[in-house]
Amino acid sequence: MRSRPSATSDSISATLSNLYLIEFDQVMSKYASQIGGLYLRYSDDILLICPTNMADDAVKSVRSLLAAEQLALNEGKTERALFDPSNKASQRRAAQY
Repeated sequence: MRSRPSATSDSISATLSNLYLIEFDQVMSKYASQIGGLYLRYSDDILLICPTNMADDAVKSVRSLLAAEQLALNEGKTERALFDPSNKASQRRAAQY
């Protein structure tokens, strides 16, 4: 008897997170665009690229919008990086997502 392939928990998790965060994604995309930034998300990984002077406000916005969805930012996994085009060292650092 042949068994049918079943969905893995990873694909289910990604699908559920995408469904759950549709409105969050729309609001974050609009916010990022308004501040001259870029918003990307894959499952529970968020990447928000924004002007340096907007970084604190951007983190506050992410926290607030996640709280509205009854979620929280994992501060232990949160990373901030400054990419300065005038700094040769930052040009050699790979931006990974």
